[in-house]
Amino acid sequence: MQNPELVPTRVVRVTVHRNGALVVRAGEGPAGPVEVADLPLLHAADALRVRPARGAARDVRETCRLAGGRGAATAPDEAEVRRRWREVEDLDDRIAGLERRRALFAGLDAAPPPGAGRPLADPAALVALHTTVDARLEALDETLGSLRRARDDAAEAAARFAATRDRDPAPPRFARGVRFDLTEGGAFEIEYFVEAARWVPSYTLHLEGDSARLRLDALIAQASGEDWAGAEVRVSTADLSRDTALPELTSWRIGTAQPARRPAFRALPDDLPGLFGGYDAGPPAPAPPQPVAVAAGGSPADGAYDEDEASDTAVHYALPEEREEALDDFYGQALDAGPPPPAAPPPPPPGAAPAPPMAFGGAPPAPKMARAAIARSSVGGPGGAPVEAQAATVRPPGAALTPRLRYAYLRLPGPEAADRGRLRPLDPRAHLAELVADHDTDAPAALHRAIAALGAAADRLTRAPLPPGTRPLNHDAYHQVFAAEGRHDVPGDGLYHRVGVYSAQASATLEHRAVPRGGHDVFRYCTVDVTRGRSLPDGPLAVHVEGDFKVQSRVEGAAGGRPLELNLGVDPDVRVVDRKVTVQQQDKGLMSQTTRVDHHVAVRVRSALAEPVDVVLYDRLPQPDDDVDDLTVTLVESVPAAERTDRDPQGRTLEGGLRWTLTVSPGSTDVLAWHYRLELPAKSEVIGGNRRD
Repeated sequence: MQNPELVPTRVVRVTVHRNGALVVRAGEGPAGPVEVADLPLLHAADALRVRPARGAARDVRETCRLAGGRGAATAPDEAEVRRRWREVEDLDDRIAGLERRRALFAGLDAAPPPGAGRPLADPAALVALHTTVDARLEALDETLGSLRRARDDAAEAAARFAATRDRDPAPPRFARGVRFDLTEGGAFEIEYFVEAARWVPSYTLHLEGDSARLRLDALIAQASGEDWAGAEVRVSTADLSRDTALPELTSWRIGTAQPARRPAFRALPDDLPGLFGGYDAGPPAPAPPQPVAVAAGGSPADGAYDEDEASDTAVHYALPEEREEALDDFYGQALDAGPPPPAAPPPPPPGAAPAPPMAFGGAPPAPKMARAAIARSSVGGPGGAPVEAQAATVRPPGAALTPRLRYAYLRLPGPEAADRGRLRPLDPRAHLAELVADHDTDAPAALHRAIAALGAAADRLTRAPLPPGTRPLNHDAYHQVFAAEGRHDVPGDGLYHRVGVYSAQASATLEHRAVPRGGHDVFRYCTVDVTRGRSLPDGPLAVHVEGDFKVQSRVEGAAGGRPLELNLGVDPDVRVVDRKVTVQQQDKGLMSQTTRVDHHVAVRVRSALAEPVDVVLYDRLPQPDDDVDDLTVTLVESVPAAERTDRDPQGRTLEGGLRWTLTVSPGSTDVLAWHYRLELPAKSEVIGGNRRD
C-alpha cells in the first residue's frame, strides 16, 4: 500500500458493557488506500472491524508510530517526600506525649492517708482537685483532637505526593491506527473494544400527586486514553464476551477401561519437513536481525539471548524482561493460563522423521470465553500438552476456564524460522513493538512508558471506589441495553460522569403500611409501573416528593413487566399509638373437656395529615405445629373486616396472615378491633410462641 490518505475520524457511538466498551468511529475517505491514525493505543486488535457504507475494505493492516513526548518520566523530589513524612512522625510523637499526660491526669485521685487516726482530706481541696483535673482533661482532649486531624491531613497529603512517583506526568504519545483500501469512496465506520471502561446505575424518582417520573442515570467512567466527545451513548448490563462452551460429558462404564475420546483436530501433514525441502536446498537465507535489548533506563544496548529465545519474534524482546510481568495484569496474559507448559524439544532438522501428530499448529480447540490470552508455549498451543493428554472432561464448578484462542494474535513463522509450519501465539505487546519498530528502532522504550501510563490509569479506575450507594452490576441480572437521548461527552479522566439513559412516567399508588405487632412505625410505599416491560438493574434511588428530597431508597432490580414497589421510609405524621391484647380463658360445663381462650386485640392509629389516609395493617393468627391436630384457631370478628393473605408487607410468605385497611381521619385516632379464639383439650396447654398475646 503506497502513500495512503490520512483521514480523520470521530467517536460517534459508544456501548459500555460490564467488562469494557465497544467504540465506533466514523469518517469519510476516497476510493483507494486510506489510513486512520487516531485509535487508542490499547484497543483490542482482535475486535477491530472496518465497515464501509459502500463497497468493501481490503488489505486491512494495523499501524502504530510515535507521535511525541519522548522525554523521560520525572518523579517528585525524594527529599521532599522524606520531609513530609517526618512532619507526620513529629505529629505522632506530640500525640503520644499528650496521651501520656492525659493518662496521668485521669489517674489522679484523692486517696485517704495510710494508717488509722489520720485526719480526712479537706472537702474544698477535693473539689478543687476534681475541678482542676476536669479542666486539664478538657483542654488536652481539645488539643489531641486538633493534632489528630492535622496528622491525618498531613499523612494524606504525603501519601498523595509520594504516589506521583508511580505516575508519568508526560508519557509518550503514540498514533495507533489502521490502513485499508476502499473499493468505493464514501463513509465508513471503525469498531473496536477497550477494557478500561465501566458504569453503574443510579435512579431518581419524582412524585407529584398521583404521578411518578423515574429516571435512570448511568455513571460512566473510562480511562481508555481517548475522550468520547459528542457521542451517542448506550449502556448494557451484559458482558461483551463470556463463556459459552458447553461441557462434554464422558460415559461411565463398568468393565474394561476404554481409551479417552480424542477431541476433533486437524492433524499436520506427515511430510511437513519435506514441504520445505526445496527451500532448504536453495541458497542460504540471510541471517535474521539480532534482537534489540533495552536497558532498564530505556536506552538501547547490545544484548544476546539463548538459542531458544532467539527463535521467538525478535522484536518481542525489545521490551525489558523485568518490565513485561508488570503489564501482564493489564493485558490478561496470565489469566487462567494453568500450569507452566513442559519444555519443548528442539525443532527437527530437514529430512528428519515427522513429529507426532498434534492439533493444527499445535493448538487444540479451545472454547469461546471471556477475554484472555494464550499461555506462551514453544509448541504453539495453550499449555503445549499433546492431544492424548487432553481427554474431554467435565470442568468442576469454580475451576479456571481454558484461555481463549485469540485468532488475531496467531502467527505462522516463515521458512527460515526454527518452528516453521506451526501457528504461534503473539503477545499483544510484541505486536505493538513490531509495528513501532518499523518506523523508529528507539520507539519500543517509549512504548513501554506509554503502555505503563495507560495501564496505571486503568488500574486506578478498577481500584477506585464506586460512587456512594452504588454497587457493581450483577452478572446474573437481566440483560438490557439502555440508549441515551442526544449526544454526550465522557472524558477519559477515569472519573464518573452522569448520563441519563432511561426515563418513564406513569401513575403512582401511594400506600401506608404498618405491622403493629412489630413496632409503632408506619411506612410509606409507592407502587408505580414505569418499567414499560423492561428489566431494571439494581441501584440506589433518590425519592423527591413535590420537588423536595425525602428519602434514599433502592431499586432491587425489576423483571420486565413487573411494577416497582418502593419503600419510601417512615412517615412521621402517621403512627401506631398502641396495641393492647386482652386474654380470657373459660371452660365449658361442670365437667368440661375443652378449654377456650379468647384474645381481643385493639390497635389505635393516629394521623396528623391534613387529609384522610388509608393505612394497611398486617397481623397473623397463631399457627399450630404440623403434628398438633386437637388445637383450632378461629377468627371470631373484626372491625373493619379482615382480609386473609399469605404475604407480609415485603412480599415474603406469611402463614395465617391478616390484612386490614383502616381509614384514619385528619388529626384523629381510629381503632382496629379484632377477636380470635383458641380451642384445645382441657388437660392440654399451649407452649411456645407468644402466650401472652
